[in-house]
Order: sequence, then structure tokens, then C-alpha cells
Amino acid sequence: MHPLEWYVALVPEVEENEGEDKFTSQALKLLDRDRSDAAIILRQTILAETAKEDKASVVLLSVLPPLLKKPIEDPSSEELYQVAADRLAQSALQEGRNDDALSWFQVVLEERMRARSGDASVRWLRPPDVLMTYQLYRSLAGMKGGAIDEAAQLLTNCPKFKEEFNTHVYSAYAYFKDPDAWTKGTPFDSTMDYDAYITKQLTKGWRY
Repeated sequence: MHPLEWYVALVPEVEENEGEDKFTSQALKLLDRDRSDAAIILRQTILAETAKEDKASVVLLSVLPPLLKKPIEDPSSEELYQVAADRLAQSALQEGRNDDALSWFQVVLEERMRARSGDASVRWLRPPDVLMTYQLYRSLAGMKGGAIDEAAQLLTNCPKFKEEFNTHVYSAYAYFKDPDAWTKGTPFDSTMDYDAYITKQLTKGWRY
């Protein structure tokens, strides 16, 4: 992932705990200089997450589907595409469009599987906690606490969707029932030799 995109992606999560938005505003201004698909996806996702009204969020997310259908320019930006698809799934669910929600949750898992089965050098700098898809899996596995409780509430409020998600996502993509499947390629990957990986990265001739 481009360093600018990585920085911008993290800022809103920091401010969510601080109750401010000044750094988010600054981060969005930084994105104005980058017109790549990944930057546009990230910008619209952040704007949708910080929108004051659900309708505004839906409008902001509506520009994403065509971009998500295009080939990913940089494999390291894969996680931005997953987050965007995850947000589209949540938006569809809130509007009662269960089929669309299921489709976008499936996109998250398909993209995650494709990236991990392809270029093994792809590393994601963030754990999967930001994905509602992940939290739904944890909820159905009987886990509790934090964002898992929010996912559980979604399933409780939509019993029909819970049944459909269980059949078409949770059971259909059983590989992700294993917690290690979610952390693979992230900082919490227990199988990764990070000393060797960092050493390899430092020999690539970075430009500043």
C-alpha cells in the first residue's frame, strides 16, 4: 500500500477514540493529490463512515461498485478494497437489501482468498478487526465482546439474514471459521518470520 494511503486509512481509527475529526480532515486533503482508484475508494469509504446521516453515507458509497469491479492496481492495496466491500455490505443490510449484503460479504472473502493464494509477498498492515465480515464470523463462533456484540445484534435484528448468512457465507466459506485464516499475512500471523521479512524489505532500495 502506498504510504499516504496507509497513513490516511489509520487516522480515522485514532480519532474515533479521541472524539475529534481535525486529523481526518487533513488526511482527506492529502488524498486530493492522489487520484488512483485505491485513493478514491479510501476517500469515499472514510467520508461514508464519518457522514452524519445514513442517506449521505449511502450516496458516498454508491460510487464504489464500479471501482471494486476493476482489477486491483497494487496488490498491497487489497485491504482497502476489502474494507470498501465490507462497508457496502453493511449499508445494503441496513437498507434491507439482504441479497446485496450477502454478495458484498462474499466479495470480501473471495478477495481475501485470492490475495492469499496468489502473490505470497502481499502483507496487510492491519488486523481484520475493522471488517464486519470478520466480526460476524466471530459472533457465529460464539465469541463475545466489543465489535462482536455489534455483529451479534445485527444478526439478532435480522433473523432471516442470519439464516442466509449462515448458509451462503459462514458455511460456504468454512475456511474462515479458523481464526488463523483471518490473521494470515497480518501483523498477528503466527507463521510469519518478521525478522526475515523486514530485512528483505530494507534491501529493496526505497525512494524517499
